[in-house]
Amino acid sequence: MLGYLDDLILLPLGISLAIKMLPPHLLDECRERARMTFAEGKPVSRLAGFMILLIWVSILMLGGSLFLG
Repeated sequence: MLGYLDDLILLPLGISLAIKMLPPHLLDECRERARMTFAEGKPVSRLAGFMILLIWVSILMLGGSLFLG
């Protein structure tokens, strides 16, 4: 429970601090690139999707083998 509370408080603070530390021109440039990328359509990475699927299947198989004995 404490770990979730920690994430709920520290992660937003860390992200906020990181954004404040960036030079304004760099942040503007990155935001513009993000706008252009999403204007062309959502970026899709089939390799990343496959790797996430592979990880979940592995976790389920490992959990099933431990549970079923």
